Amino acid sequence: MGKDQRTETALRSLLRRDEMFTERVKAQVQQLKLPFVEVNGGLSEDGLVIAVAAGFGLRMLNNH
Repeated sequence: MGKDQRTETALRSLLRRDEMFTERVKAQVQQLKLPFVEVNGGLSEDGLVIAVAAGFGLRMLNNH
């Protein structure tokens, strides 16, 4: 097995572990009925700020 193939295999393993960890955390958060924001590229930076603020019960000022 060449270095490039080992690197690709290691990256796939890392990404899969990250995915499994994320799934486990998300399930726990949902079970505990905690607010969460799923970051998947669907919201702009401003949209994420607003979503996180709402999760903490904060209101955004007009300047953001």
